[in-house]
Amino acid sequence: MRLPPENMVTAASREAGFTLIEILLALFILSIVFASLFASYTGTLNMTRDWEDTGRAYSMARSAMDRMIKDLESAYPDQTSCPFAMETEALNEKTFPRLSFTACSRTNPEGEETPPAGISRITYAVRQNPETAEYELSRSESSDIGAESTGSDCVICRGLFELTFRFYDRDGQEISEPFCSEDSRRRPASVVLELTLANPQEGGKPFHFMTRVYPANLASLES
Repeated sequence: MRLPPENMVTAASREAGFTLIEILLALFILSIVFASLFASYTGTLNMTRDWEDTGRAYSMARSAMDRMIKDLESAYPDQTSCPFAMETEALNEKTFPRLSFTACSRTNPEGEETPPAGISRITYAVRQNPETAEYELSRSESSDIGAESTGSDCVICRGLFELTFRFYDRDGQEISEPFCSEDSRRRPASVVLELTLANPQEGGKPFHFMTRVYPANLASLES
């Protein structure tokens, strides 16, 4: 059976396949789909990195602050009403505090040979890593045991952005200069510790942590 001329043209056009416009349209749709998938993957990857950076910062800050809280709680007024001595140090156009104080219990995280108790001198200072140029918080501890002097130094926090110590008397008033007054009411009764870590993903939004510590041995002086 022979097809009419019109039907022959219609059948031939159906067997010809996709036109150029149809192929370009399909490619355009595929490019939109792949672009959406890539954007979604990139966003998920960036979010995962942000979570990892945040998790590392919180873990490091929690460990460092736990260490500092234990040290500050054990601050001991050895032969003086104020065990704290603080000065300011400049590092690459930034200033950081350097805090030293006596503590009545030695809790050095490095070395099990450290005696479990005694009077020691603890110093918190900031230094700059020569390789990464980031700021690090170091903790050093020294003690004289008889005629022997022992000590240690370790980094407890990296990526430091800011560090602040504020001291308050028993009335809740911040203590300014002179740092340790002879007035018993102006002796430090609490310490506010502020630790800020750099955010590698968003430099304008660093991680900030704060807590208040009440040294037990200083409170006993007021009784």
